Amino acid sequence: MNVTLGAFFRRREEFRRRARLAERAVRIILSRVRKEGDAAVLRYTERWDIASLKTLRVTDDEFESARASISTQERLILETVIDRLQKFYESQKMRAAPRVDATGLYAERVAPIERVGLYVPGGKAPLLSTLLMLAVPAKVAGVPERYVATPPRPDGRIPAILAEAARLTGVTAVFKMGGAQSMAAFAYGTRSVPQVDKIFGPGNVYVTAAKRLLYGDVGIDMLAGPSELAVIADNSVSADFVTEDLLAQAEHGPDSLSLLLTTSPKLGGQVKKRIDKSDEEIRRQIYIVIMKSLESCAAVAAELAPEHLALCVSEPEKLLSAVGPAGAIFLGTSCVAYGDYIAGPNHTLPTAGTARFFSPLSIESFCRRSSILQVRDPDGELARLGSILAEWEGLPHHSRSLRLRAEK
Repeated sequence: MNVTLGAFFRRREEFRRRARLAERAVRIILSRVRKEGDAAVLRYTERWDIASLKTLRVTDDEFESARASISTQERLILETVIDRLQKFYESQKMRAAPRVDATGLYAERVAPIERVGLYVPGGKAPLLSTLLMLAVPAKVAGVPERYVATPPRPDGRIPAILAEAARLTGVTAVFKMGGAQSMAAFAYGTRSVPQVDKIFGPGNVYVTAAKRLLYGDVGIDMLAGPSELAVIADNSVSADFVTEDLLAQAEHGPDSLSLLLTTSPKLGGQVKKRIDKSDEEIRRQIYIVIMKSLESCAAVAAELAPEHLALCVSEPEKLLSAVGPAGAIFLGTSCVAYGDYIAGPNHTLPTAGTARFFSPLSIESFCRRSSILQVRDPDGELARLGSILAEWEGLPHHSRSLRLRAEK
């Protein structure tokens, strides 16, 4: 069990260091995929996913086989969740109102991105929820082409529940590929994988390093590292609730981190006793720190800018303004798993302090904006003012372009 904040910060920084170290290997992967296309992706898939494939794209027969293996009850659950998420994201749709005044019309045109790549990590379990949290808002935003990449199992297939969810959300195609090679395939395009305009989804150090290196050749949603949770708790909350929330975050993988900041030594001891029953790997991922006050807890949270922040206190609303940036903030007994699966707001969130400048995925993430200007300047006043600024900058053609309008 870890009991110091310094240890938590050092563990978090370790992922960043490993991501930077991974960049050398990732550069080679990106270069080979760019030059060799499908052949390189298939080779890397065989090496790291232990899956020997002839083609990357999930076939109609594979989708049909997956559909046949899913029970009516399972399909109904998927459809219910998808419907709830669709309704939530419909409510997020942007409605940019134009501004009209004496000098003209000023507006924004909001349009969906044409083609996106949606990455669903493999690992310990099929991240069905990530597929839903990417595919549903992309569809609601109106993105015409929506491609999914996810690592195959050693038998060369993807989990049936994942394939059925992809079908129900109406994605354009699914490709059996993971890691940095999938990022390169999306960014550069191959014979079978279309080049996309923007890549979405979390991943390991190699995926994160690839997204960092590819940014500029392709858009990215954010640099999402391992999942993390900070819990602020007083003596009003159940130790069982807090324990399960910390363990739930840790079970994402060995790099995931959970932190409890509590003003109650009694609660801290109860939670520690429960977590000590877990295996050693899980225990290394969980940190418990006893704090003097809720204000000091909030100050630490503001410095962390965590992916998930749970305010398990008697009056969470009063603490909300003090905690600073976070990817998602859960009040009272609202556990993070609600947000992971069913509540509505996206679970693709900024990690490792990047909530200071990144935001959760939303409909807006799948759209692009264009400014629209129709200037009416009958007396030439705007043109004269602008031409003076252009002269101050030493740009005579800018100035003359404006003065011609003023003199018309």
